[in-house]
Amino acid sequence: MIRIFIFTSIFFILELNFITNYLNILSQKNMWQINFKDDSQRRVFKVIQNILNAEYNSVFVFGGSASREFFLSDKYMTYTLGINFYNCAVSSQTPYESLKLQSIIQSNNIIIYGLHIKSLYDSSFDKQQIIDGYYFGGQYYKYPIIYDNLFKYDNNISFLNKLSPILNTYIYLWKEYKKEHRYIDMYNSILNIKLPKQYYYVKPAVSYNTLNSKLDKYFAKSQKGMKDRLLLNFSLIEKMIIQANKNENKFVLYELPFSPIIQERFKPYFKEYYKHLNILLKKYPDVIFISNKDFPFAKQKYFYDTIHLLPSGREYYKNSIIQNVKKVISDVK
Repeated sequence: MIRIFIFTSIFFILELNFITNYLNILSQKNMWQINFKDDSQRRVFKVIQNILNAEYNSVFVFGGSASREFFLSDKYMTYTLGINFYNCAVSSQTPYESLKLQSIIQSNNIIIYGLHIKSLYDSSFDKQQIIDGYYFGGQYYKYPIIYDNLFKYDNNISFLNKLSPILNTYIYLWKEYKKEHRYIDMYNSILNIKLPKQYYYVKPAVSYNTLNSKLDKYFAKSQKGMKDRLLLNFSLIEKMIIQANKNENKFVLYELPFSPIIQERFKPYFKEYYKHLNILLKKYPDVIFISNKDFPFAKQKYFYDTIHLLPSGREYYKNSIIQNVKKVISDVK
């Protein structure tokens, strides 16, 4: 534990030297000239680089790890669709983060937001997590920032609140790398040698009993304030829609498949979820909505856990994914 503290403290001190400069120069700088600390953060910077370098008439996907793992590789999607496709979803990506990333997308593009009921109710995406930025990752503070009324909260974050997520990040990463990687892997990761990737779960699926146990903990932690989080996240999605319209981009709400265990355990919460979803769709009729009812019947064996697909799951949904995105592209044209 002492070694963990020493190493994380060193990383923490080094990080302090970059914080101010990051916020000012990130949107102009080549992302690969900056050292990053883990796969998730490197993916964030690669996402930003893709957005800044993308051509017109591209497709951008946001929405967290469920979205990241749902779509096939960018290369395959681009080749099959005949249009540039960028999966910009990152683990634990909140609607607020998606809103910020969306702000640097140019006009005449398609923005897809992967919608999942579990994420909208998750205590990880409550007001403190989203606005104060106190969550795993730390990358929130290194995004390009556009200071206008949409992002007013950025100016209200104290200096200490900006630093604490970074320190927590390094403590977490050091523990995880120490458990699962050699020291050379930690060194390579810090120097950004490995490429960012989608994770594509290849481990055996988590057992049904274990998933139920994890959802018990989820509800115990999330029960208080679930409706408030739902309303907060829908309000942020609405801001994404407003911003997309303002920038002349087409916005798509893409409801991801719900695994059988999600269908079962979230039954008491679907009514409220669909109530606010329908209110949003009626208010913005130009938004394209893809329902998960448009997919083949969900089977638990295709899910690694409650929301992430196994490779066999992507293959199972492959034709539906392509058809639905092609239809969106056709409708936009």
